[in-house]
Amino acid sequence: MRMAPRIRERSVLTRRISRLLSAALPTLALASACGGSGGSDDGSVIGTTGGTAGMDSGTAGMNTGGTGNVIGGTGGNGGGAAVGGIDSGTACSTSVFEGEVAPLDMYILMDRSSSMTGRPWDGVKQAIAGFVNAPSSVGSSVGLQLFPIGGSADCPGSAPCTQGCVQFGGTCIPDATGMLCAASDYSPPRVAIAPLPGVAQPIIDAMNDKDPSGGTPTLPAMQSAVDIATAHALTDPTRRTIIVLATDGAPNDCSSTIAAVAAEAARAAAHVPPVNTFVVGIGNVVGMNEVATAGGTNEALIVELATIADDFLSTMNLIRGAALSCEFPIGDQAPNGDPIDFRKVNVLMGAPGAADETIPQAPSQGGCHVTLGGWYYDDAISPTKITICPASCDDLRRSLGKIQIQLGCVTETLPR
Repeated sequence: MRMAPRIRERSVLTRRISRLLSAALPTLALASACGGSGGSDDGSVIGTTGGTAGMDSGTAGMNTGGTGNVIGGTGGNGGGAAVGGIDSGTACSTSVFEGEVAPLDMYILMDRSSSMTGRPWDGVKQAIAGFVNAPSSVGSSVGLQLFPIGGSADCPGSAPCTQGCVQFGGTCIPDATGMLCAASDYSPPRVAIAPLPGVAQPIIDAMNDKDPSGGTPTLPAMQSAVDIATAHALTDPTRRTIIVLATDGAPNDCSSTIAAVAAEAARAAAHVPPVNTFVVGIGNVVGMNEVATAGGTNEALIVELATIADDFLSTMNLIRGAALSCEFPIGDQAPNGDPIDFRKVNVLMGAPGAADETIPQAPSQGGCHVTLGGWYYDDAISPTKITICPASCDDLRRSLGKIQIQLGCVTETLPR
């Protein structure tokens, strides 16, 4: 299996997994309107000619008459029926407000095996402290578990080794025959998933409380992480939950193998709602691409030992950006308090300096078009969020654009 790309190879990494790694987050405006808030021209955003297009500037002529429409919308007050309109001469509301991307919940599964001693552990502790204390992390929730848990007691750093420990190189590690190898041994978490900044200090304290020791029993730790993260994801469907597996070595204890750990990542990704696994390799960890691919994130991200604190922090920020983008919560009421008709919702994407473009609706995640993209609801009957399909999400990131949601106009769908 080929090596994972190193975090310093930014251009190559971005091309390979541009779907995931982008620090540019789209913004969302939820508009219960088929046009802007002023002007008397025959305006449209998408549809008939005439008028000045624009959701942001409010110059599309919808309030004081005109024949413009957004997507088969309705005419302005005092105006004629719009082309493809719903109710002749009936205007949409003109409330416009900013929405937010789906909040992120992150469960960090951190390797504290003996090989992490020294610079790797010190760098990771510094990076995680920086991440949880960063103002940009506020609003996210984070939990933490360290592995291995160890046996009845942690082993001393050097020989002579105590009971239950064996010598490994110049250090003592727990004897694999006596190591805690059940998924239940890793539950409850060292720090339960909770909002930042409140949980920042407990996470820092947990990292400072334990020094590296033992082997790499990744399988039971990952089994527990999947159980905890998928259960947490069910508690609030408007938030997104991910697992971040950070390790400096291949699984090697408690029947742990790459294939077994990848199977657990696949189990999480197949959950409803899905929980994706991001893999951070500390040094060149062979084989971890398989785990990342199974977890739905394409490739492991490798950080350099020489610059581990900076690289690990950068990688955590990239993961946060990738996980947050292209998902948008949607409520069940319009700005005026009326129930939303989910058959009359449209998604528009706008790049700086360009006219807004309609993204057609896909019937489901599996119905996304390879090139046309689209968007879909998480639930066709009672939606709680809108997700932009991969192709459209890539376009959104490349253009540094924004997303707007329009209410009251018949939904445009992908051609069948």
